[in-house]
Amino acid sequence: MRLKNVVFVLIAVCSSLLVRADETNSITLYTKIEAFENQVNKVIVKAYAPVGSVTAKGAVISVAFKESADVAIGQKEYGITVGIKEENLAEYRLVVDYDELDSLLEGIDYLGKVDVAVTSLPNFHAIYRTRADLRILAYCTNRQPGTLQTAIQTPYQPAGSRILLASEQLAEFKFLIREAKAKLDLLKKSGR
Repeated sequence: MRLKNVVFVLIAVCSSLLVRADETNSITLYTKIEAFENQVNKVIVKAYAPVGSVTAKGAVISVAFKESADVAIGQKEYGITVGIKEENLAEYRLVVDYDELDSLLEGIDYLGKVDVAVTSLPNFHAIYRTRADLRILAYCTNRQPGTLQTAIQTPYQPAGSRILLASEQLAEFKFLIREAKAKLDLLKKSGR
């Protein structure tokens, strides 16, 4: 009887480890356009065009707009990519879905205007986050005038690492996103 119990426990443990291993090997797609582009048994055309870039200390942040189409049924998805090229590192890109763009622009607008009056506590972080985990943040660590910082942070950077942006750079980044959205609006309107 004990041998049956031991075998049962071993089978249960091995099964749970296999399920857990299978879960860790799966790819999670965070955005609609990434899920759309990763459909199987279909031809998907992925097209993009650059809008521009912002140079920040130690990094270049680029913005492009993109359209992906299922050629069999004519369905399309739209969005932008934010590419980040840091010194001595490979460039990586994050996708932002079209339906996130208005909210992203509003978030950047708020973060560009936030000040220490937002809280009575001495330290704070105000963060806007997209589905793909692109984070735009404003933070203050000692509540003194002039110590408020804005930055971009991604899941590809080392923990705690940020790309600092001056207010002009944040405004330029916002302008590029607005331009990309305007180009997508024209593309969607034309139906091509």
